[in-house]
Amino acid sequence: MLRKVTVREDPGLTALLPDIRAARVEISLVSGERFQARSDKPIGGFDNPIEAGDLLAKFRTLAGQAIAQDAAEAIARKVEVFETVASIRGSLTGLVSGSVG
Repeated sequence: MLRKVTVREDPGLTALLPDIRAARVEISLVSGERFQARSDKPIGGFDNPIEAGDLLAKFRTLAGQAIAQDAAEAIARKVEVFETVASIRGSLTGLVSGSVG
């Protein structure tokens, strides 16, 4: 799929910075049909933050495609508590070494 993706700067959208951080996606099908969408406030930006639950759901979906679902879930559980612990050093060591349980 990556071979079919092209990323290009649109000078018109770049000119809107820093007030508007727009992005546009265009999809062209083999049939010739084209679809386009634009966002002036991408989800996850400082002016349109993503909810923690939505971010974790996105992580679980994407990580689950690359690693075992139970490993992705173990990582998600560790990350969820980062803000409540004095140090994340132990959690990071476990993640780096591959021992996420």
